[in-house]
Amino acid sequence: GITTQQGRQYDADIVISDADYQYTETDLLSIQDRQYSPSFWSTRRYSPSAYVLHIQLNDEPLNNVPQAAIITTNKNHDVYIHHHGKQLIVVMPVPLNSTYKGQQLSSIRREIIQSLEHKFAITNLKKRIMNSQSLTGKDMVQRYNSYKGNIAGLQPTLFQSGLWLLNNDSRKVDYLYFDSSSDSLITPLLV
Repeated sequence: GITTQQGRQYDADIVISDADYQYTETDLLSIQDRQYSPSFWSTRRYSPSAYVLHIQLNDEPLNNVPQAAIITTNKNHDVYIHHHGKQLIVVMPVPLNSTYKGQQLSSIRREIIQSLEHKFAITNLKKRIMNSQSLTGKDMVQRYNSYKGNIAGLQPTLFQSGLWLLNNDSRKVDYLYFDSSSDSLITPLLV
């Protein structure tokens, strides 16, 4: 089972952690229940962080924007777009531990909006935005406990995938399973 910070205990047959693998190991488990040391986590290679921009439009959907696309901005940044109805989500990968000041974030937002307007022949996208919210690597750490702000866990390098993939069950805590992107994209199916 689990025990909350307030001391409430919940019994369970199994526990599945969907939090970042590293966070579960180093922050949620007691020292004797951890499989990996802090030095292990510091030597892993992680996916990049990201700047995520969520836009809600105030009028009709953007008919000429595909549901999913990858475009290159006018400053040669690749961005991934997901479009559904009046919602537009744009993800720009950035290096881990990137810290941005307000001006830089405004500049990135402007770059993305201008690139969307140009690529998809959208007139006055800025005026059509009812609401927008952005997330950075710092938000990934604070909101989602993502190690160093990564967006997809460990990189699938040769020695971090296949035979060397992290276990999706704990070797130290019976019936504890990990369902996180730090493991693999198929971990939910395995769990």
